[in-house]
Amino acid sequence: MHWDEATLSTVQAAVDRARAGQPTVFFVEGEAGAGKTALLDELVSRAPGFHVLAAAASERATTPYDTLDRLGVAVPRTADGSFPGPFFAAQQVRAILDGAGDEPVLLRVDDLHWADPESVRALLALFERASGDRLLVAAAARTGEAHPEWLHWVDRSTAVLRLRLTGLDFLTAVRLARHRRPDLDAATIRLLWEHTAGNPLYLSALVAEHDDRALRRARVLPAPAAFADAVRSRVARTGPDAQRLVQAVAVLGPSTVPLYVAAEIADVDDPDTAAQALADAALVQLQETDTGVELQLAHALVRSAVYDGIALPERRRLHARAAELLGDGGGLEHRVAAASRFDAELATELVTAGWASYRQQLSRQGAQRLRWASTLTADPRLREARRLDALFLSVMQRDFALVRDELEALTSAGAPESPRQAAVAGAYALLRGHVAEASAMLETALEGWPDLPDGAADADGDEFLRYRLEALLAWARIGGGNSTEFLDGLALAVDRGLVDPALVGFVGFAQGLARVREQGAEAELDRLAPLPQDPVDVPLRMSFVLGWRGLLELVLGLFDRSLADQAELLRRVNAGLVSDTAAGGIGAYLATSYWSIGEWDLARLHFRMAAESGQATGVAPLLALFALEPASRGDTRAADEWMTRAELAAEGGLWPETPQNLVMARVVRLRAHGTAAERAELLPELQQRWPAALRGRGLIGVPWLSYTGLAAVWAGQVDLARELVDRMRSGSPRPPWTAAVAGWITGLVAEADGDPAAALEHLERAATLAPAPPLQRSYLLDDLLRLRADRGVTVDDGLAAEADRLFRGLGAARTPLSAPLPAAGAQSIDAPATPAPAPAGGPGPVPAGDVYGLSDRERDVVTLLASGMSYEQIARELFITRSTVGFHLGRVYAKAGVGSRHELTALLRSDPASFGLTGAGR
Repeated sequence: MHWDEATLSTVQAAVDRARAGQPTVFFVEGEAGAGKTALLDELVSRAPGFHVLAAAASERATTPYDTLDRLGVAVPRTADGSFPGPFFAAQQVRAILDGAGDEPVLLRVDDLHWADPESVRALLALFERASGDRLLVAAAARTGEAHPEWLHWVDRSTAVLRLRLTGLDFLTAVRLARHRRPDLDAATIRLLWEHTAGNPLYLSALVAEHDDRALRRARVLPAPAAFADAVRSRVARTGPDAQRLVQAVAVLGPSTVPLYVAAEIADVDDPDTAAQALADAALVQLQETDTGVELQLAHALVRSAVYDGIALPERRRLHARAAELLGDGGGLEHRVAAASRFDAELATELVTAGWASYRQQLSRQGAQRLRWASTLTADPRLREARRLDALFLSVMQRDFALVRDELEALTSAGAPESPRQAAVAGAYALLRGHVAEASAMLETALEGWPDLPDGAADADGDEFLRYRLEALLAWARIGGGNSTEFLDGLALAVDRGLVDPALVGFVGFAQGLARVREQGAEAELDRLAPLPQDPVDVPLRMSFVLGWRGLLELVLGLFDRSLADQAELLRRVNAGLVSDTAAGGIGAYLATSYWSIGEWDLARLHFRMAAESGQATGVAPLLALFALEPASRGDTRAADEWMTRAELAAEGGLWPETPQNLVMARVVRLRAHGTAAERAELLPELQQRWPAALRGRGLIGVPWLSYTGLAAVWAGQVDLARELVDRMRSGSPRPPWTAAVAGWITGLVAEADGDPAAALEHLERAATLAPAPPLQRSYLLDDLLRLRADRGVTVDDGLAAEADRLFRGLGAARTPLSAPLPAAGAQSIDAPATPAPAPAGGPGPVPAGDVYGLSDRERDVVTLLASGMSYEQIARELFITRSTVGFHLGRVYAKAGVGSRHELTALLRSDPASFGLTGAGR
């Protein structure tokens, strides 16, 4: 190829940037044959000293992380057979970066448009967190055909250098043509250039194939057809043996093919000579391996031209021969290609193989096999059933783009006409968050189940269809706030021993949450008593139960236990031992546990990690939790954004846990920055919008009861506040600080009842009990100091100093409540609360904040450094490389004016607020 200077300059810039420690993506787009691979070759030639990993994505790949595997990046399955998330997969690439030493690393991916979505997401996760790494990713894809997430990212990322190959300009075309045919005249070249639209592959093929006179006199065909003709002509000149050999290679597929396999299928006596003839004609590339010679066609378009040129009977014969030779290991696809009529036996084998793939969590492969089975099925009813089953598997794999036309046709036709249609349409609606729509479709399908006509059951697993409908409906109903109606049907399906791997998480969580809403979190935690207390001892196969226990402990206020369980579960997920069945919620729950015990620096880090995973923020009940940390710090903009998202997600009465979590977030937000009127109106507003969510049981414990009790006091609903206090005291197990929080709320109730003396007595007693978590204790002490000041009580018992330490240590925003609480029964207060001077020796101003201007990632690294972690531990925790850790610390050293880790650690301990940290817990 002959490249213009601007193109070569971009190529060189990509190499130079990566070599200098600026992670870079070089992304080239163009039509087939536009020169994308040649340009990547040019880039590699300009990157001496790089550790190169290269692969081409396969159009036949159906396995997650297939492209990474082709690059030599192994992404092992978890202990339960699942595929890990993209954060973990990206970490396998980072291990290669860390192991490369001083060498920069180049990852080259051809045909990115065929890459599996999981590999694409892993590459994005890699780059989203890379800084200071000597990393270059060079990828090529057909124009507009790469994965939508990739295209969205490259459109907005500053790490990307992007080129679009639209065809050679005329002068470059002349240089290319005359490099192959020096005597070719410009007029002929222009004719070829115009007819091939400057496509270098087509242009080169025509120049190589025809003599001058033929080119000048011929009416040149459109480029693709002319290219195919040129390839076939070249194949014909290699001789009969070579022709049969290249046809066998084309039939076997786009990947490399062992010469002995192709020779056996082609029935060639002298395969070495035939292979060399093909290589000399630039039709194949030969590669010596430890198992012999392998062949690969020179380009995907060459394969298409050869394959399309094989007469249909011969093509089917070659596929049949390939199926016979490859056997069970790879013969199914060739048997399908060899079939010329409906084949009931093969279709049944494909159905069995498809569902087996699904059970192995290879839904994409399973869908493909069921689709093949459908095409080979003569019975129209059974054919449609298998097509719908294939569609269901694609939906569960979330391959919506792959089957969008079919889904749109199905969902636009009105109510589903059959249970199978309902399973597909219901799953599609559910996974897109349309819970009510999914519930209606699934309910209708199950209501008519007993009356289905004879013959409705078929050999493809009607029992599992019933299970899937019940499981999906269970999830839809639990999301809609319905606790128990679905349990009988689901239990019946489960009792029959039916297990669907893609729905295990749906079923387990739905059943558990239904029990919690019926019996309370305490009873559900008691049910888990046989589980080993030490989370490390919980078997891997019960990791989902470990996470469920951690969530129950969190809502009940057993924060240390919750922290241990969630941290162990997150360790297992991050190590690739188990999959994240909580859809990213593990990190959010762990962050909430850290926030609850006052470790706000770690809470902020883990909330951000959970948000960056992209999973947790799609789960409605979690959204309000993300507001807790910014609300308590006084970052009202960020808190309000999260709460608005949570409120929108909770519209329509879905997921009652969402408004429950909103109570806590909005109380914290208004306690820091809110008027008396806003505080008084909070609970009545929530009660009006979500009346059912704020009654009864559920994921509710002492923390929620205390914050809701405070909101009840603000609203003048003292009877409700007393009821909530009674529930705090009657629950079991209860955190040891329950009495202190109950006494605090009781004191505020007494104040609202007009008895400040009793209020002060309750708060004085509460302050001496087992301390509440830092934020709630700071509220308690603030109210106690306010009541003392109001009644002229001066006691030097150290509580004012403790309150000062708490507020300073937490870095919490503080607006002391100077006005008296509303009288019992009051509905609103119009006068805003005005901050009053803190009592002498009381809490001071909020820490000034980050004076060094750290980025979020720099602050994450500093947070973990302050907790005593090594470079390697920090890298593992943050899903970055050791080089990235060093890069961020180097920038922090420069900003803080220190020269070593020891100096930085000392400065962190003496003045964490200057780094934007609270320093709490250290």
